[in-house]
Amino acid sequence: MAAPEEDGSSPTTTDYELLAADGGLKLKKTRTSEGRFPKAGEELTVNYRGYVNDDEYYLGKRDAFDDSYDRGQPFTFVLGRGQVIPGWDGAFPKLRVGEAGIIECNSDYAYGEEGHPPKIPPCAKLVFEVELLEAKPKPKELFEMTEAEKLEEAAKAKAKGLELFKTGEKFHEAKEQFYLACHFCDAGHYTREDKPMPEEVASTFVSCQLNASQCALKTKDWPEAARTATAALKVVEGDDPHAKKSKSSKKKLPVDDDGPRVRGLYRRGVARGHMGLLAEAREDLQQAARLDPKNRAVRVELQRIKERALAQKKSQQSAFKAVFDRVDLFPEKPRNVKNPSATDNPYAFLTFRYDDDGPPIEKKVVLRVFADACPRTARNFLSLCAGDRGVSKNSAKKLHYKNCKVVRVVKDFMIQAGDVVCDDGTSGESIYGRFFDDEHFKLKHDKPGVLSMANKGPNTNASQFFITVDEAPHCDGKSVAFGCVVAGMDVVHEIANRDTESDESDKPKSDVLIVDCGALSKDDAELAMVLEEESKRFTEKQQVKDDEPSAAEPLPPPPAPAAASEAKDDDDDVPMEEATN
Repeated sequence: MAAPEEDGSSPTTTDYELLAADGGLKLKKTRTSEGRFPKAGEELTVNYRGYVNDDEYYLGKRDAFDDSYDRGQPFTFVLGRGQVIPGWDGAFPKLRVGEAGIIECNSDYAYGEEGHPPKIPPCAKLVFEVELLEAKPKPKELFEMTEAEKLEEAAKAKAKGLELFKTGEKFHEAKEQFYLACHFCDAGHYTREDKPMPEEVASTFVSCQLNASQCALKTKDWPEAARTATAALKVVEGDDPHAKKSKSSKKKLPVDDDGPRVRGLYRRGVARGHMGLLAEAREDLQQAARLDPKNRAVRVELQRIKERALAQKKSQQSAFKAVFDRVDLFPEKPRNVKNPSATDNPYAFLTFRYDDDGPPIEKKVVLRVFADACPRTARNFLSLCAGDRGVSKNSAKKLHYKNCKVVRVVKDFMIQAGDVVCDDGTSGESIYGRFFDDEHFKLKHDKPGVLSMANKGPNTNASQFFITVDEAPHCDGKSVAFGCVVAGMDVVHEIANRDTESDESDKPKSDVLIVDCGALSKDDAELAMVLEEESKRFTEKQQVKDDEPSAAEPLPPPPAPAAASEAKDDDDDVPMEEATN
């Protein structure tokens, strides 16, 4: 519907009507209608523009502090429930559906003596151009609905989501409808009541999570595709995320076949593959293939993942070989000591495994190693990552970080690992012998993610290293910094925050192992950085959406002043398609 005329006029204009005895609230209709008057407790849908200071408004200085027309999104509120300023609750009962008007209110009917900074000053008079688009009974809150009503609303949202999905374009809108259907399943209710989720509710919840996952795959939102598939799988496999403490939480969802589980594993596998989690993707797809050996989509994607894993392994081998074939990469003397190259230095990765009140978790950290600034230290670290030096003649231990434990974690300081000899933080060995000298101390420990050598004093570098989780200036001049984390800093923080033994050893209570390590090609490292950045943006977007008021949220509604087969392809689920690159 169009906005009211800019000059406040229309073919049907009446005088102002006083709505308060003190004259602080007035209404002038600029468009009339034969619609009905709204009732208290109904949900109203309105459009509006809001202005500060009625004098400036009538002088033509129209600088709206809020405008639903500009946003292209009408605002809804419940009339007479204190969800908006008193002026709105007092004026809208006088407007019929379809009518437009101008509401004037002084500060007593707006935001009072405090105002609403920064846009509305204290004791401000406000003017609103408004139109009432719709008035309807307020939808019930979830806690007010019966089980049958919840299921009915979930079915409606799911049907609308399927309709949107089948357009082949509106995947974002379809996903929101599937989320809404999951909301109406009210999984948390069964947690609070410690009751099993009814079969029909559970089936709807699983189906809509899987459909949302497929929508996310269509829009290439890989983290969300993996998250929603996992939510469905936890219910199917009897580990409902909404009922972790429920006695019934381990009851497997009663289904006639393995279709939901196959779809969940497939979609999560596809998403994980695109996120670079090839080992996890392969495990998901292998499980799906065991459940449904004839599923062509699963077999095709599994083959793709295997080929990508093989190509990645060859790339890592080639990258590591190139590191040592490039003579100029390890100059005889350090260079770029104040500003190591961000483009020409080699990369390495460390995959850590640890328990987190459940199955073991494996997460990867990607590091840029400053071979230009610290060539001797970098060569030692990269070689120990690759394990290409074999077994030491001195210690009879393999010179390889693989399967080494994290021996110390200090919250807000660092994590330490790399004892290839005793694996307890008391020893170590370099590729040059027991120890090698400090190269220099020109690189500082001035930020989180600095890769540095652990030692027992001057010129006692061996194999142990540490990664900072904050600035550590007390290490400057004592430890050789020679690299930095470029992806996986969240993993470092997770490890640093783990519980330690009660003694002063700073040893983690449960083992944290380096289960894989090696050189990483520049392309793979940059991909890891891009994926992490996308994941961070997505997480921040969700946090803003879930936890904070939107910047576009209309201003008038703040609370009133305190004084006042391949898997079956049918109408029930979206089809499981082969992934596209």
